[in-house]
Amino acid sequence: MIKHILLSLLVLASTSLFSQIVYTDVNPDLTLEAVSSDSYAVDFDADTNIDLIIYESEIDTNLSGFVLTFIGGVVNTIGNSELVGVDSLIFGSNVLFVDTIGAGELIDGSSSFINSGMPSVFAGAGLKVTATSLGTSLGEFQGEVDGYIGAKFNISGSDHFGWVRVNVAEDCYSLIIKDFAYESASNTGIIAGDYGSSGLVGVSALTNSEVLINQQNRIINVSNLNEPVTFEMYNLIGEKIYEQDCYNSSNIYLENFKRGIYLIQIFSSFEKQTFKIYID
Repeated sequence: MIKHILLSLLVLASTSLFSQIVYTDVNPDLTLEAVSSDSYAVDFDADTNIDLIIYESEIDTNLSGFVLTFIGGVVNTIGNSELVGVDSLIFGSNVLFVDTIGAGELIDGSSSFINSGMPSVFAGAGLKVTATSLGTSLGEFQGEVDGYIGAKFNISGSDHFGWVRVNVAEDCYSLIIKDFAYESASNTGIIAGDYGSSGLVGVSALTNSEVLINQQNRIINVSNLNEPVTFEMYNLIGEKIYEQDCYNSSNIYLENFKRGIYLIQIFSSFEKQTFKIYID
C-alpha cells in the first residue's frame, strides 16, 4: 500500500450524475464476536441473494494431523461469488486467505480470485486468524487497521466487482464491518473505498506525504517528487489511454479526453496508488 501520496484531488460534485457505484453504509458499524459466532450476510445489490458471509468464530480443524482451534474472521463465498485472495500451503495443508486491499487500489478482472469451494482446512477464507498453540496469527489483514475485501459476484450472468471495509481486532477475537459498495456496470473495476459521490472513504488527505497531486479541471499537476514517477490513465473498462513520466513538477494536460470518469495510477520505484478523476 502507498505511504507517500497526498490526495488533494478534487472529484467534482457532479460526479454522482455519472457514477455507477452503489454504496451501502453499515450504520452503526457492526461488531462480530468470535465467542458468539456472529456473522453478517453481504448482499451487494440487495436482490435477496447473499453474495458473501463474513463471520467470527472458533473453528476446530485439522492441520497436518494436529487438531487446532482457529479463532478469527473468515469469509464464505456464496454461489458464483469470489474473493481477491490467495491459496497458501501451511504445514502441508491448503489454507485460503483474503488479500487485504488498501483504499484507492483497483479491484477488477485482473485480480487473483478464490472461492469457498477450493480445498482448505476450514470453510472460507481467513482475514486474520490465530490458534493459541501456534503462538502467532495468520492472514493478510492487520489488526486495528481498516482493510478492504475485494469481491466478484454475478448479476444476470455478468460479473460485477465490489468491496467491503472491515477492521479486525489485533487478538482476532472480533472484527468490525463498516460499509460496502459495488460497481453496477458489468465487467467494470471498482476502486477500494469508492462510494460514488465525493471520492474515497478511508483515504486521508492529511497523510504525511511527499508527492502532491492536484487537479484543476483538465490539468493535473504532479509535484514535490523525490524520485521520478509514472502517471498512467485508464478508462473504466481498464484500457490504458495515456502515460507520462514525471521527473520534477509536471503538468498532465487532459484537453483531448472526453468528458467522464477515469482512473489514474501513480507509480514510483516501490509503490502504486489508484485514484478516480472526473473530467468536465
